[in-house]
Amino acid sequence: MKINDKSQIVIESADILKKNSYRFEIDTKDVVMGFSKTMKTTTRNIQKAINMLKKVCNDCGQYISPSVRIVSVRMYQNNVLVKSLNA
Repeated sequence: MKINDKSQIVIESADILKKNSYRFEIDTKDVVMGFSKTMKTTTRNIQKAINMLKKVCNDCGQYISPSVRIVSVRMYQNNVLVKSLNA
């Protein structure tokens, strides 16, 4: 195995890691005013995705302000539903 082969393997593995995209959809509901909203966020960084997943899993069902509550969270990896949580 030549040095060029090793560097090519490293480049290809880095490309594979960057190809994944993670999307989060967070449904919130205002219990006083009665309206709902879906917040969407996307990242390609796996560490940000892991941190976001931990945060939204803990916050699902909780009030994020005096009247707004997280009612549902969905995580997609490469446009495929991976995890869905409902409060």
